[in-house]
Amino acid sequence: MQLIKTGAATGNVSGLIEVRNKSDRDCDLYGYAGVEFLDARGRPLPTHVTWSRSSFFTNGDAPLDVVGLPAGTPPINRDHPVPGHAYIPLAWNDVMEPCVTPIQLRITPPDATDSLVISASPPGIAPGQLEICSDGAVTVNPTRAASY
Repeated sequence: MQLIKTGAATGNVSGLIEVRNKSDRDCDLYGYAGVEFLDARGRPLPTHVTWSRSSFFTNGDAPLDVVGLPAGTPPINRDHPVPGHAYIPLAWNDVMEPCVTPIQLRITPPDATDSLVISASPPGIAPGQLEICSDGAVTVNPTRAASY
């Protein structure tokens, strides 16, 4: 998993986490990922997750579909979607204090019990630049397949 990009508009911020399957078995994802904000030492920061099919960045309700992840998909490429990968859309605001500045994200895939800790900085962005306001409030949309 990797946070591959962020974007902002009128105080709202979107993030996109790309997920690939490095195992030797196919698997499916369905639903919403778990998210926890962490500091540089891996300690939890305030995190308030809302699972929703809508956000500032969606047109209507995001679909809730089974996403198939074939075994051994190619590496993550932040420049374009990769067939066979999944994406976890996030949304938050960066204006309503108090704010948290996570250095890491603990992500639990839908229907999983194990988590993965990843950087809270997209490629090319220095750590400590991601600011999540409203005391760590984040909206997680359903996991979706790569769009081509």
